[in-house]
Amino acid sequence: MGRPKLMDKPQLVSPVHGVWSIEDLANASSKCKSWWYKHIYDFPEVKSFSNWEIKTEREAWAFDAVKANEWLIKKFVYKEV
Repeated sequence: MGRPKLMDKPQLVSPVHGVWSIEDLANASSKCKSWWYKHIYDFPEVKSFSNWEIKTEREAWAFDAVKANEWLIKKFVYKEV
């Protein structure tokens, strides 16, 4: 009987992936969708992970989900358990 094959340990994969709309951003944060529509321009750092620069007025918001999630945790979570 041969030796058992050693398997590589699975890498931790973030369950967050893809593109978020403003509804997804609101659902992931403690703020509601209407709050985000009023205050999103108060956070210029959002430019780095959204379509802010190229977005027209009527175009929907789009956010990189991983970067947006990390930013929300840094910005709005006061204590990690």
